[in-house]
Amino acid sequence: MHTQPRGAVSTPLLEASVREALFVRFIAASAVLTGFDASLLRGTGVAPSYFELVLRSKAEPQESVAALRAMCDGVLERSGVPRSEGDVAAFLREHAVASDLGNAVIKLWYLGTWYDSQTAQEYAVSDSPSI
Repeated sequence: MHTQPRGAVSTPLLEASVREALFVRFIAASAVLTGFDASLLRGTGVAPSYFELVLRSKAEPQESVAALRAMCDGVLERSGVPRSEGDVAAFLREHAVASDLGNAVIKLWYLGTWYDSQTAQEYAVSDSPSI
């Protein structure tokens, strides 16, 4: 079962190459945030649906894309060797939008629910956890 947050808009139109690059970054950032290998996340079969859900997470499509890019950039910049998980956590603490999105992405992968920080509500995405 897949539901979308109330008030969600249709997915913003992105050029195919831009969409694919952003999807790759979403998977890589999700791997850092969850501790799961990127290939495992892709192998769940829900990665494209989760990506689309994140792209619909804000009222304005451009806001969703910008927030996702900022979260991915921040997480991935801080996850390289010799940086640590602590660097990623510090980044999330210092950046409210990235933190909200990062925490929502973590819940999405672990629990199969989407947390909307604007309404403080959770939405079921699937009947069972993804991993």
